[in-house]
Amino acid sequence: MVKGKKSLSTAFIEFDGPKSVERALKMADDAKIGGKKIHVAKYELRATNKRQDRNQEENDDSDNSNE
Repeated sequence: MVKGKKSLSTAFIEFDGPKSVERALKMADDAKIGGKKIHVAKYELRATNKRQDRNQEENDDSDNSNE
C-alpha cells in the first residue's frame, strides 16, 4: 500500500517462491517514494475451514439435485 497526501495505492505482487518473497521484503525495508517510507506486508491465504467446505459441497449437491 502506498500512501500519499491525497492518494492511496495498493499493489499485489505474486512471487515464484518463499525465497523471492523474503528477498523482496528485505529490499523494500529501506524503500521510499517521494521521501516517504512505504509499508510492505506479506499476505498468505489461510487454509479454509473444513466444516465450511463440507457445508458448501452439500449445498451445491442439493442445488444440482433439484434441477
